[in-house]
Amino acid sequence: MRRGLREATGGLILVSEPDGTFRGHDALKLLAYADDFEVVYGTRTVKELIWKGANMGLFLKWGNYWVAKLMEFLFNTTSLTDVGCTMRCLRREALLDMQPHFTIDGSFFGPQMMVLSILMKMKMIQIPVNYTKRVGTSSVTGNKWVALRLGLRMIWMILGYRVRSWLTPSRFPRLRKRAED
Repeated sequence: MRRGLREATGGLILVSEPDGTFRGHDALKLLAYADDFEVVYGTRTVKELIWKGANMGLFLKWGNYWVAKLMEFLFNTTSLTDVGCTMRCLRREALLDMQPHFTIDGSFFGPQMMVLSILMKMKMIQIPVNYTKRVGTSSVTGNKWVALRLGLRMIWMILGYRVRSWLTPSRFPRLRKRAED
């Protein structure tokens, strides 16, 4: 994902996993909000949009939901319901502001992007998207123990960002820029 973001050239960047779990027409939902928001995140937690066979059992659904609510609470931000959804749309300027702060590869890069957009005071929203059966098996969410370990690492990362943001609020350029405005 990080390489794709580095190589993207458009004014709007749309991200989606290539495993068939997302529906192409949901890109229109995200794009509909792109004029008003710098980052539009998808959420896979709406029951009516989780298709039969999708890998979103109670454990994953509620785990994503509660980690998102922890993030929402700790950062006093917009309503969040899913930290693991990779379907998202962001403006080039938002991406360029966040990119120097990306430090994580792998499965919890998405939550890092979300935390950074919050810390940088970006206008963001989360939109429900369809979630369908994937092609193949996930190396992460296919195993509950691996998923639990990933969830705990996400929580640790979120808590770490919260503490560091209290200790060094000037670390993120947009915070300084907007404070000067």
